Amino acid sequence: SSSCQLTCLSWTSSTVWFYAIMLCIFAFCAIAFHGVQAAPSFKCESDMNTASVTKAPQKGLNIDDTTFHWCSHRIPNTWPNTQEPVRSIRTFKSWQVDWAEDNRGASTQNLVDYIMNNSVKVLFGVSVTCNKTDDKLDWERTKAIMQKVGPEHIMGLAIGNEQDLLYTKEYIKPFPECISDMWDGGYMWQATVDRITDFDAMGPGFKDILVTSVFSGAAMVSAMHPFRDDSYARMSTYLTKAYRKYGKRWVWSANMYTFWNPTYFTDFPWFTGRCKKAVKAATTWGPGGDIYSSFKDLRRRIWKITGNWDDTLWIGEIGWSSPSPRPFPSLAARFCKEFASQNTYRKFYENYLHYDMTLNDGFVGPDHVFYFTIRDASQFGTAEHFGLMAGGPDPTKQCEYTACRLQAKDFLAIEPEPALSVKLDLVLFV
Repeated sequence: SSSCQLTCLSWTSSTVWFYAIMLCIFAFCAIAFHGVQAAPSFKCESDMNTASVTKAPQKGLNIDDTTFHWCSHRIPNTWPNTQEPVRSIRTFKSWQVDWAEDNRGASTQNLVDYIMNNSVKVLFGVSVTCNKTDDKLDWERTKAIMQKVGPEHIMGLAIGNEQDLLYTKEYIKPFPECISDMWDGGYMWQATVDRITDFDAMGPGFKDILVTSVFSGAAMVSAMHPFRDDSYARMSTYLTKAYRKYGKRWVWSANMYTFWNPTYFTDFPWFTGRCKKAVKAATTWGPGGDIYSSFKDLRRRIWKITGNWDDTLWIGEIGWSSPSPRPFPSLAARFCKEFASQNTYRKFYENYLHYDMTLNDGFVGPDHVFYFTIRDASQFGTAEHFGLMAGGPDPTKQCEYTACRLQAKDFLAIEPEPALSVKLDLVLFV
């Protein structure tokens, strides 16, 4: 009957509305309690995925420029060649001013989604450059990202990266007063204080988060001071002030690369083209290796300022390149194919995965070590090959290449001995 049809229609409509409302409530609760719906996870492809990771919670990945700018939807949530989840990452900036602005919103949201969906901790970096306007913009954008993820996902705040090497960069040439203003003019120190003060005012939970500035290993080349301290980079002065002001909240952070060590030579006799000694020293994460030596030297220099042997220490970057970038960092890299070979890359990465975060001779190991990096990227116009992903021939399609750099054959390979060379003059006189 018509009354039955009306009643049935009314009941059906009510049922539809009931389930629609319940679905909305469920969706709201899911978002509120679990964050944005997880995007498909990404893992680079390899036929070797059984490597173990020692002390995995104390290891993290750097987000290189290629990945953040173009491939933020494909940040690995698992360490390449393992089944171990990535638990921490390091960023360098909120966005670069000369990058495509149209990509910024999506890339930033992809980064936020990655952080939230994978429950990773982040060492957020902010730029301190010769352009104060750009620096302020970077800071405001970084704050917006940090507000989205919340203090529970923030491992630390890093003001500047390798400021001690800023004077070597080509892009500062239009700013002749930049370096003097940075150090003697006090801009680096004032930017540090201003950023941390602003950071602390962002809300509950922020003012207890660790703070730092990441310097390069080159800052340790100083005989008169714990760290370099001259008109090009007043690192000892800056770091001493930072420690006195922030105490235990201040983290000592450095980028440490044995790859860039300029003192590596080919084995004697030099015409052989072999470099077993250099490779062993550079890739060994244990006693007798240069990684241990550099970490211990860093601990000694920190002690000269703080009087402590156990201050919190983060290694902001460490990694290996294959092939070698130009110019070559050492004679070993130039004249020995093994130095920057795929096999040596595998050795370095595999030893990093197995590193137990300790040091010998009573020294305290680093608290965290970030590996550089996910994809190959250009640094100040120089092509580098530190990426854990294989990449491909077309630089415009790096996001489409999904293979890990290392495959099963690389873990089984034995580096062949190079043939003897008679080109004696190459090593000795070029």
